[in-house]
Amino acid sequence: MGGEKRSSDRSVSSSSSPSPSCFSNFWSSALRTKTLPPQSETSGRVVSGDGLVRRLGLFDLVLLGIGASIGAGIFVVTGTVAHDAGPGVTVSFILAGASCVLNALCYAELASRFPAVVGGAYLYTYTAFNELTAFLVFAQLMLDYHIGAASIARSLASYVVAILELFPLFKDNIPSWIGHGGEEMLGALSFNVLAPILLVLLTIVLCRGVGESSVLNSVMTTAKVIFLPYLRIYCIFLRVSGSI
Repeated sequence: MGGEKRSSDRSVSSSSSPSPSCFSNFWSSALRTKTLPPQSETSGRVVSGDGLVRRLGLFDLVLLGIGASIGAGIFVVTGTVAHDAGPGVTVSFILAGASCVLNALCYAELASRFPAVVGGAYLYTYTAFNELTAFLVFAQLMLDYHIGAASIARSLASYVVAILELFPLFKDNIPSWIGHGGEEMLGALSFNVLAPILLVLLTIVLCRGVGESSVLNSVMTTAKVIFLPYLRIYCIFLRVSGSI
């Protein structure tokens, strides 16, 4: 009886304790890297049409990089940054530009070292480091993309409403919850209907394909690059005239 009880206690304790094989399997999976296929196999898949077709040219890639570096946030948060940083706003933009250059150099190095990898930062990290690090990069990117898209869409909705109010038909006739996001519920919650609509429209363009989204990105980036010098000259004029 005593022997049976001790053996049953050992079996219960062994079943309740985590198995070492679970941890070993987890770490072996977390530390594994992605194996690259042979270059000949990758080229054959692209030629046969089984792989992803590279439709972006040099001009498209340059504009894509410029658009990612000079985002819509430069029209949204510049005033806030200037208010908080004061004269140090120039240093802030220099540091941000240096960070963008380092990021671009990292992508260029990874693209040249792993030309067969298609999938962005996640697969680059998966190939160069391990799956656990790639998962952390993926989680950070998802957080960054969602928060960034929400804030930029909200600001873009405010700009769209401001443009519509230039017309007499919409002047002072657009409710705040459509685009301005009026504060509600003790200032902790605001509604902005136009922001998710803009996100849905942009998502539809992205789902149409790489070519359509590349054309839209090229148009928007070109408009930003052309508009920024005029904005800088206008701000200098306001500064000289004493308006700001």
